[in-house]
Amino acid sequence: MRDTDAKLKALDPNTLAVKETISQNALNNKDISLRITDAFEHFATKRAEVSASSRRAQDAEEKNMDILVNLEKDIADIEDADLASILTRIEMLMTQKEAAQATFTRITSKSLFDFLG
Repeated sequence: MRDTDAKLKALDPNTLAVKETISQNALNNKDISLRITDAFEHFATKRAEVSASSRRAQDAEEKNMDILVNLEKDIADIEDADLASILTRIEMLMTQKEAAQATFTRITSKSLFDFLG
């Protein structure tokens, strides 16, 4: 390196200034290169965060669409229901319930002696 400096000084009096400029530019280039690397790393991190957020949003949208489809099906089932048959079924179930209650009341009102006697 010292031989190179001596040779450069011997060739041109402005060589030292040129060499210092080149050295300074090299340092500046390293600094710029580090900043660019940091910027790319920052972009990569943010891109990963956005990708994760996007995936969560897509998952939520799919779940909401499934819920919407199920709700629309339930609404259609309710709208398509035959009210007459539903009312008949409810009346039948109420009659069965009343009969079961009456039977239970008759059975529980008897004592052990009534059953033995």
